[in-house]
Amino acid sequence: MPATPSDGGHSIRRGPVNVAVGLDFGTHSTKAVFFELGAGARIFRPVNFRHGLARWPGYTLPGIGTIRNGALVWGSEAAALLEKRPWNEGIRRLKVLVAAAGGGRFGDTALHANYLRELERSNVDLETWRPQHVVVAALALQMAEVRLRLEDHYGVRDFDAQFAIPVPIDQAQDSGVLALYQRVANATQRLLTAEQRLTVSTADLVAAAAEAFAQAPATEDFSGRLFILPEAVAQIASYMTSLEATGGVHGVIDIGAGTTDVSVFMLEKPRNQVTTCYWYGALAIPKASAFVQDAVAAATPNSERMTESDLLRECANQGQVVTAALRQIKKLSNVAWNEGIGHLKEQHRWSGCPIFLCGGGAALPGVRAVFQESWTPGWDPHEIRDLPVPLEYNGGDVPFSRMAVAYGLAIPKPLHGEFVLPKDAPNHTPPALYNWRYYLARGEEDPEHPRPKWV
Repeated sequence: MPATPSDGGHSIRRGPVNVAVGLDFGTHSTKAVFFELGAGARIFRPVNFRHGLARWPGYTLPGIGTIRNGALVWGSEAAALLEKRPWNEGIRRLKVLVAAAGGGRFGDTALHANYLRELERSNVDLETWRPQHVVVAALALQMAEVRLRLEDHYGVRDFDAQFAIPVPIDQAQDSGVLALYQRVANATQRLLTAEQRLTVSTADLVAAAAEAFAQAPATEDFSGRLFILPEAVAQIASYMTSLEATGGVHGVIDIGAGTTDVSVFMLEKPRNQVTTCYWYGALAIPKASAFVQDAVAAATPNSERMTESDLLRECANQGQVVTAALRQIKKLSNVAWNEGIGHLKEQHRWSGCPIFLCGGGAALPGVRAVFQESWTPGWDPHEIRDLPVPLEYNGGDVPFSRMAVAYGLAIPKPLHGEFVLPKDAPNHTPPALYNWRYYLARGEEDPEHPRPKWV
C-alpha cells in the first residue's frame, strides 16, 4: 500500500491480512488449516475449535447434525445432543447423501433411509430439507465457526479469509456431481457476508439454503471466497514438495467415514522442467469406516442400544469382522488400479509401488496388512508410506496425518503445480517392439514378413 502523509511524517496504511483456509469438510468431521498469504515465510496452523467434547479432538469439528424445533443444529452442539443416542441417529455422512443426489452410483440406501427417518421424526418439509440444501446450511455454519476461531487468533487485526473445500477426484470427473458441488459452493456464499457472518437466523437457515441453491450457478465464481479442489491433489501436497518425492507410480487410499477414495498417480520429475502429476485412476467407494462399523454392529448382540463410542470400542474386539469388511473395500478398489494401468502397461512400474494410507480409517485394526497386499495376485506387496510433515506446518500436538487434506486445501490452486485428471491423462505405455527373433527361432516367420508380437 502507498504511504500516506501524517503530522509526524509518513506512515504505512495497512490493509486487511489475507488468509487462506483449507476446510476439509469430511463425512465424519471437519478439519481446518490456515496461513497468511504474502506474509513471507509460510506458517500453516490448524484451527482449534475449543468445543470441549471428550470424544472429539479439539482440532475436529463433528460432521454430524440434528434437528431441534425445526432448525438445523450442526457440529459440536449436535454431537453433544447425540452423544447418548444410538450410533445411527442424527444427520450423518452428509457428503455421501449429497454425492448420491448428483450421481446415483455414489448412493447408500441404508444411509438415505436413516436420513429420511430423521426428517420424518422431526416433522420437517422433505423437499426443503433435501441433502444438497442441508449441506449448504451446514457448510455456512462451519465457515462461520472457523471465522470465529480465526478472530480468536487475530484479535483486533482485520483479515479477509478465502476458503477451499475438497471433492473426490472420481466425483470431480462426474459432470453431474461436480456441477452440484459448484452450486453448493456458490449457494453457501449467498448465506454469508464477506466476514462469514450468517445473513439469516439459524431458524430460517435451511429454507434460505434451499432458495440460494435453486438460484446458484453451476460454474466456478472466481470472485468469491469459497472454492473447490480435487481432494487427492490436496492430500499429497506435502509429498509433492518434499525431498522424499520420487518419480513413478503411487497410490493414495483415503479411508474416511462414508467413502474410501482410491487414487493412482504417476509423478513425473524431469530435470529442469516442471514436475507434473498425472492422475491415472480414481474411485470413490461408498464403503469406509462406517461400513466396517455396520459389520461390527451386525455381529454384536443388542447393538441397537450402543452409542457411537461403544461401537468404536467394539471394533477392537472384532478383528476378524473388521478384516473381512476391509477386504471387501479393497476388492472394490481394483477398478481404480485397472483404470490406472491402462495408462502405463508396464508391470515393473506397478508391482510393489508405494501407497499412502490416509484418513481416520487408516487407524482401524489390521488395515495396513490388508492394503499392503498387491491388487494383482503374485505381484510384490505395496510399500505403505506416511505423508511427510512439511517444515512449514506449525501444528503442535495436532497430528499432520489428520490435517494433510486441510493443509493442501489451504494452498491456493495455482500453487499446486501441474496436475492432470484421469480423463485427460495420456497413455504413457512405451511403443511395443516387434520381437522378430522370437518367430525366426520358431521357424514360423522371417523378419521381412512378421506377425504381431508384443513384448
